[in-house]
Amino acid sequence: MRRPVVRRLQSFASLRVASIGKESSQIHPRRGRDKLKAVTMQSIKAAQNFFREPLFRLLAVNLAVGVSAAVLLLGGLLALNPQGLRDLILGDRSPLVPAGLLLFGFVVTFGSVAMGTAIMAVGGIGRGDGGGKRKAAAVPLPVRAGRA
Repeated sequence: MRRPVVRRLQSFASLRVASIGKESSQIHPRRGRDKLKAVTMQSIKAAQNFFREPLFRLLAVNLAVGVSAAVLLLGGLLALNPQGLRDLILGDRSPLVPAGLLLFGFVVTFGSVAMGTAIMAVGGIGRGDGGGKRKAAAVPLPVRAGRA
């Protein structure tokens, strides 16, 4: 039986805190390396188990899709130079700052759109009903035929 996700996150966080909290003077030279190696291996295994969860894997894949869309959009904007945007960015003393801020905004936007779309589509997978689309039911209405 698999542990719930919250417990996995807590165990992963406690392993990280345990490995960071010890100073080098507190660790025995021989046993300290072994303990540090064991803690590191446990944290790697916890991270691997974290990505075995289908929901987090779905979100990570769709976040990667959103990030790639953001990078493509920024590259397209810099290549096309609409309204002199590329000239404006490259004319700055540090052009990485405005490009980074623009990329960050695009990553947040497109990453959240891709992840939200994936979450909304989860309910319709496997049912074959089109992901929540409703079909209108035909209801006959009584009508009187008469002259107008």
